[in-house]
Amino acid sequence: MSEIEHMTLNADLVVLSACDSGGAGSVESQEALSGLARAFFYANARGLVVSAWAVNDQSTKHLILQMMTIIGKENKSPAKALRDAQLHMINNNGDNKDLLPNYIHPYYWAPFIATGNVTQVISMTNIALDTPDT
Repeated sequence: MSEIEHMTLNADLVVLSACDSGGAGSVESQEALSGLARAFFYANARGLVVSAWAVNDQSTKHLILQMMTIIGKENKSPAKALRDAQLHMINNNGDNKDLLPNYIHPYYWAPFIATGNVTQVISMTNIALDTPDT
């Protein structure tokens, strides 16, 4: 983490889609974000999308790609795009055959939060994205 916090990023948004990338660890912890997530803020990332617990690779890939598509095509802020992507998974009416019916369960979309400066519309050219390859 010290390597990350000493970097100089110019990223409007960093997406950490791995399991528990934003969680503070133990229940007793007073920290709101993990050390990893905080390190990106120290490195000058203005906004983060992180997960609060274990995530499913396939649903995560769909959610994050949907969010990024919304940011790029609909010109929405990361916070609104994440919400819209989550609502897409909740309200899926079978129009997208890529989604499994159980993706409406909160386990698949609820772990993700947007934090930092995530209410401004951002340029897609200034985003760092780390998604599962599955």
